[in-house]
Amino acid sequence: MSTLEVVCGTCSKKFRVRAEFASRLTRCPGCSSPITIGGPAMLAAAPPARPREEDRSRPRSRKREEEDDGSHRPSLNWASAEVALRREQWAILFVFLSILGGFFVACLGAMAGRAGGLDGPMPLVFVLFGVGPVLVAGGFGLMARISAMSVPRESWAKGSAVASLLCGIAGLLCTVALGFSWLISLESGRMSELPMVVSLGGLLVSGLAAWATFTGFTAQVGIARKSADVSQSIGRLATTVAISTLGMLGIGLLYTIVSETSGPNSSRGGHGGGYYEDHSSFYTVMLGILIPLDAGLLLILYHRLLAAARRSIAGEPTQRYND
Repeated sequence: MSTLEVVCGTCSKKFRVRAEFASRLTRCPGCSSPITIGGPAMLAAAPPARPREEDRSRPRSRKREEEDDGSHRPSLNWASAEVALRREQWAILFVFLSILGGFFVACLGAMAGRAGGLDGPMPLVFVLFGVGPVLVAGGFGLMARISAMSVPRESWAKGSAVASLLCGIAGLLCTVALGFSWLISLESGRMSELPMVVSLGGLLVSGLAAWATFTGFTAQVGIARKSADVSQSIGRLATTVAISTLGMLGIGLLYTIVSETSGPNSSRGGHGGGYYEDHSSFYTVMLGILIPLDAGLLLILYHRLLAAARRSIAGEPTQRYND
């Protein structure tokens, strides 16, 4: 007895039927799709195949799974980093207030000096508006760096947090040394220049180092969160630092050239049989106007950098590297 081999066009199942059934319509024993024996499979009339159970549980596309960067990663606890950034913002706010307070104290001291004395409430005003905001800023800065120590290990930012904390502690020690030098000078009735100069220099260096290392910490947090806004903020801050530094050096160099080439008639007076140049106006402009304005601009950009890092941690809409 002759037979015909039939292949189902839907499930590719092969089976044999007797030749006498050629050109007749039958159904596939595997998927029940209609088939013409000895002719092409009737794919158009076949109903859509139902998805099997294993197909239903299988994900549609790997690309769709990877659309969310955090879907395959364990959720990290960024609460300590957010607290550190917020405290650093408060520290920056009080540093800004200390600049304004120092300017106010300087103006008030100049007015009191012309009036004939610096007694009365001037020391209290100096402590409230000059020293007070600096101490509060230092406290917030130290608390920020302590909180940054608990950053997730996957961010690789703990090293920067440790370095920033050490620089902050060094700045605190320099501040204490500066206070002791000032008290000793008041006790002895003479100014001890060397301890105060060393303390001020150490405070300046440690403060700049603490600021730079915490900026590195913020950058590493932005990299871990893939935040392009943090990268752009760091670029703006670095560019402003470079331009301001070169600008200050250029102004100082230009003033030096003009002062040296203008001749003996440029604000010279007798001093020990010779001449000396009075640069007090230049120092007043640089220390009293240009440097505070530049520091204020840098503080604003630094505050915006911290805000961008906090937005990336909070999950707010922000620009990312893969956008």
